[in-house]
Amino acid sequence: MTTLHQIHRADRLNQNIVQWWQADDTLLLIEGAVVALTHAQWRHGLPEGIRVAALKDDIIARGLPLDNLPQDVTLLSDQDWVALTIQHDRVLSWS
Repeated sequence: MTTLHQIHRADRLNQNIVQWWQADDTLLLIEGAVVALTHAQWRHGLPEGIRVAALKDDIIARGLPLDNLPQDVTLLSDQDWVALTIQHDRVLSWS
């Protein structure tokens, strides 16, 4: 069962919720969580095979440079976000 984990705040990216992440899940960084993309340490401990995505508009709204993001992060529009929710068996929102 694949899960889309919507992370709303960067401080939610800690070891307490990593236990819920599994291979083939997707982490979607939205709202304030996108600032974590500028800090590599949050990625330590990610399960093998987990995908990372972020809302492009939230990155732009926070003045983060799009050209300096990790290459394996998929940037999504709001329409892409809706499609992603449909592709997963369940959605968990961590706010």
